[in-house]
Parts: sequence; structure tokens; C-alpha cells
Amino acid sequence: MADSDKKEDGSPRSVDVDTLADDRQARIPSRFFVFVAGALMGGVSFVICMAAIPPDAIVMEHDLALAKNMGSLYPPILGYWCGFSRRSLRWMFLGIAMGMLIGALYRLLCGYDFLGVMVLFPCLLSGLASLILGHGQRPYVKRAIARLLKGLLAGFVLGFVYMFVLILVSMFVMQTSYPSTPGYRHMMWYVGTTAMAVSSGLYLLLFHWASDIARPTWFTRKAGSRRE
Repeated sequence: MADSDKKEDGSPRSVDVDTLADDRQARIPSRFFVFVAGALMGGVSFVICMAAIPPDAIVMEHDLALAKNMGSLYPPILGYWCGFSRRSLRWMFLGIAMGMLIGALYRLLCGYDFLGVMVLFPCLLSGLASLILGHGQRPYVKRAIARLLKGLLAGFVLGFVYMFVLILVSMFVMQTSYPSTPGYRHMMWYVGTTAMAVSSGLYLLLFHWASDIARPTWFTRKAGSRRE
């Protein structure tokens, strides 16, 4: 028996067979790869959702339509990523289906309370996604609560960083506090895409940590770790 399979007193460690099998099958990505993948997920989703907004929408209608479009597209992509990380076609389809349900719930919650749309609702739904799509480990109830709480934190970071970067960058590029609708739309194409790419890259790193799915090497202790 390998030394890593023994406790400090020499007795064998108890092994969770389900966890071990899942860990052997899952991809173990680097933190850089996960960040880049998250940035691409967020940036490409944002561009697609921007293109789907009617060109004659006023500013408030534009933002609400953008939020609803992102709610419909981003969660299923995140669900697909969960299956991809696990090398599991079953989890891929399950992740997409759960992402669609989470996206539908987000669309129902969306209104003109933009603090809730950008921070509160992503926080709540991220906790739900981490709880449902995360990797169950023993003790199951304790780990489920941990996934939920960490998912809430990851969702808060997603919404807060997006809002912070969007406001910060727009202060330097907007020439007036009340831009015209075409000017605002033009600004959102590159400022909003940048903000979503940065926040999504950070979010995907945190989602791996929150859901216990093939956590990147940044969150894994190197000492004594084994990789198949």
C-alpha cells in the first residue's frame, strides 16, 4: 500500500469508491486553462446575446434583454462544462438540462432591479448550480451545504466583478453620463464583453472550487497528491 493511502499512525485510510472513480475519470485542468475557458465562455456568450437584442431597444430595455439572454445561454454552457470536466456524456446532458432550468428561473426573476439582476440573482443561482451539479462526497449533507455556500460566494464574485469592471471602464470611455442608445450599445459591445470575460474567467475558477469538480491545481495541495 502506498504511503499516501495511510494515515499518520500507519493505519489505512478509508476510501470513498465513488469519489475515487470520479477523480480518476475527471480532467484535472490548470488554473490558467480554466480561466481562459471561462473568459471565452463569458465573452462569446455576451457577444451572441448582444447580437440578439433588437437595435431599436432603449437603454433599460436593452439591459433587461441582455440579462435575460445571458440567463438563457450561460447556465447551459456551464452545465456542458461540468460534463466536459468529468468526461461524462451523462453529466453533460444533465448539466445542460439543469442549466436550462436555472436560466429559465433567472429569466423569471429578472426585472428592472439591476443590482439584483447583476449580483443577487447570479449569487443565488450559482449556489443552486454548485449544489446540483457539484461532485457529491462523504459526508454528503455537510459537503452539500459547503457546495451551496461556496457557490453563493462564486456567484457573488461573478456579478460584483462584472458590475465593477463595467462601471470602472465605462467611466473612461463614455463622454457623457447619459449616452444615447446607439452610443450605449456601441460601448457595451466592447466594455461589456471585457467585463463579462474577466468576471466569467474568475467565476469558472471559483465554480470548480465550489462544486468540487476536478479542482484546478491552484486549489489542490501538491504535497502528497497523486494523479492517475
